[in-house]
Amino acid sequence: AFEEILKNYPESPLVSAAWGRKGDCQYSLATDNAVRYEEAMNSYQAVLNRPSSSPVLKMQTEYKIGRCLEKTGSFEKAFSRYMNVVYTFTNERVDRTPYSILWFTRAAFGAASLKEKERVWVEAVKIYDRVIAAGVPAMDEAQKRVERIKTENWLLFQQSEETDNVGIDD
Repeated sequence: AFEEILKNYPESPLVSAAWGRKGDCQYSLATDNAVRYEEAMNSYQAVLNRPSSSPVLKMQTEYKIGRCLEKTGSFEKAFSRYMNVVYTFTNERVDRTPYSILWFTRAAFGAASLKEKERVWVEAVKIYDRVIAAGVPAMDEAQKRVERIKTENWLLFQQSEETDNVGIDD
């Protein structure tokens, strides 16, 4: 059905959604065949290449490309895609709809999770702080994760605070 829309109705407003759904199908099939992640990314990229794709659809697509990259072990590239969504949401004044908040939240938590796996705690906290500053429903969960990270790595954050306060008179 998606192929039919793509081939027979190239100017339809449904084309972006069809590319996205095709990518979702390819992603689902990738559990048995990792080559499908590449195919999914190509389909998702088609969404990003269409000027008529909405900003929220592009955020969703960036997140999904990041997810494919993470599955294939391209963690830095995945992180970059996740952060594209975070920056779009926070810097480009995207309408705050349930969907834009959803993709921002998933991308931010995905990026922070990658930094946690790398044990780059300060960076993970900075990303969670963006979620808190955005005032989205997941801000409480982000705050809990910040507290956990700071508790488990208290010396690192104490040293960081001391370094930040060097030269400041009380």
